[in-house]
Amino acid sequence: MDYFFLSSLSFTPRLRIPAFRPPQPQAPAPATAPRPQPAAPATLPKRVVACYDIVCQWAILLFTRILLYPPNVLSSRDDRPDMTFLVPKFHLNAHRPECRANFSLNFTPHVGRTDGEAPERGWAAVNAVANSTKEMGPGSRRDTLDDHFGDYNWRKIITMATMFRTKVQEAIAKREEHQDAYQAFHGALPAADTDQWLIMVEAWEKDRSNTNPFAAKVERISESAVRLELAEEDAVDLRESLTASIHDDVSPSRLIAQGLELEDHQRVLRRDMEELGPHSTDLQRSKVIERSNRLLRKIEAWMSIQVLYMPQVAPIRTRSEIQGGDEMPSAKNVDLLLPSSILSKGSFDTKFLDYEWRLRYAQAHAVLDEIRRLILLRTQMYKSKDKWIQGQRMHTRSLALLNRVSRRIDSGVEKYRDVCTALAKLSTHMGKVGWESELREIKDDDLRGLSSEEDDVSEGKRVISWIWKTNTGVDALDDEGKQEALRIEWCKARARAHRWEEECLLLKEEMRRVIAFHRHKQSFWEELATRTYSHVDAATATGLRSYAGRQVDIQRRLAGKCVVSWHGLSEQLGKEGAVIRDKGDA
Repeated sequence: MDYFFLSSLSFTPRLRIPAFRPPQPQAPAPATAPRPQPAAPATLPKRVVACYDIVCQWAILLFTRILLYPPNVLSSRDDRPDMTFLVPKFHLNAHRPECRANFSLNFTPHVGRTDGEAPERGWAAVNAVANSTKEMGPGSRRDTLDDHFGDYNWRKIITMATMFRTKVQEAIAKREEHQDAYQAFHGALPAADTDQWLIMVEAWEKDRSNTNPFAAKVERISESAVRLELAEEDAVDLRESLTASIHDDVSPSRLIAQGLELEDHQRVLRRDMEELGPHSTDLQRSKVIERSNRLLRKIEAWMSIQVLYMPQVAPIRTRSEIQGGDEMPSAKNVDLLLPSSILSKGSFDTKFLDYEWRLRYAQAHAVLDEIRRLILLRTQMYKSKDKWIQGQRMHTRSLALLNRVSRRIDSGVEKYRDVCTALAKLSTHMGKVGWESELREIKDDDLRGLSSEEDDVSEGKRVISWIWKTNTGVDALDDEGKQEALRIEWCKARARAHRWEEECLLLKEEMRRVIAFHRHKQSFWEELATRTYSHVDAATATGLRSYAGRQVDIQRRLAGKCVVSWHGLSEQLGKEGAVIRDKGDA
């Protein structure tokens, strides 16, 4: 949940922590006397989930640092609550793969669909105030921010009826969708494997020191590793004055890496625009157009830096714009003029060619590995469909899931072909040889699984596709590699189903608390509306009671709006989900 009040069913009323006072001088305690520890308050929750942008580092010595402070509820190892440390979802993508597997809210039980970014939203809402507050003194700045945050919180309160209804509608649909997907995938896998994976995932959920079933152990060539290697080389060049720093924030290798990222965004945008169709709604079209506008601004910012490092692209881009006439540029079609696309139009520093080659090479291996993983997933889904699916409704839903996986495969194939085309151009200019033997041209009939279920060819005549034979840092035919891919996908499917079921339970409790909150505030103001106020004159007392009466009416109407808007939703949220019950599940 992303609400400003408590969002965990296991939490008890807020713990009141006394203000810190400097300790008074006392006689030294005997050397053998143990340090006194405070008794754990009755209201202390048994479990605390702590989300922080860099919790992977912050939590390492947390309890050691706590001992430097006066005795508190976290000082005692016996009385402190169980602490789970996680990274908010938006910030997690910037972390290493180990962190993304170990500190993910998506893989953690009992948190529902919480993303941990609620504090950031408040600051995002007041970003526009910065131009005013930066000129203010400390007092005025604090008062202004208090006013804006108070308004932000009030707008959240008065829109809760609508917000919760939207969240409930999404949660119910997603719960059914992901539980059906998990059931289908679970049923298609051997029981011996799923039983073993279940033991692993439950052990990890109880104790994070156990083996993480979501983490990949098999080494693969990754874009992140190549980008780190290039960044380290840039740092060495700067120290040895081999390269001039033209831009403070973007190095030459970072420029090429950002260009490849923008190229990926263009590819996704083109596919989404093609899928809109003639019957798409205005809202769907507006969202795609807004994405296109944002991407175009990013591209323009990137091109302004590209000209600094590669000035020869300026006349090429100018000629292209003249030939295009008055046609408005579209983000999906803007030519980024990466080195591989304009080799015949000018000469470039060889380091830019080397940067693009290394990044493209890693990119090709990564996308080929993703294609193989998705094909394995599709194979299992076909088995599940044949074994479990009965009736028109389930058949339609199964086909929708298969189509989604197939679209992801098609997107990967398109990206792989684009990358290989760029590698071919670069290899001709740079004299690279041998790479075609492992990154071959991928054809439509190469996109078949390891088994014969998806082929029309009999087992005695079928030939394994080359994508399962190429060496990309892991032999894809190896049982370990295949089992790991299936294990991770099964664990993620299970986690998605459980998180959406938890989200429904949390939403039901949150809705109850919202109504209770409004009624509590109504009672609070009713007491003030009937108070005598003998310490002020009659006119002031009348004004105070009138103001309190107005607040009573506001809270009554807010509670009533929630009751009417949420009629029948609690019953739908409380229905037992269709998740296959794990051993030990309630």
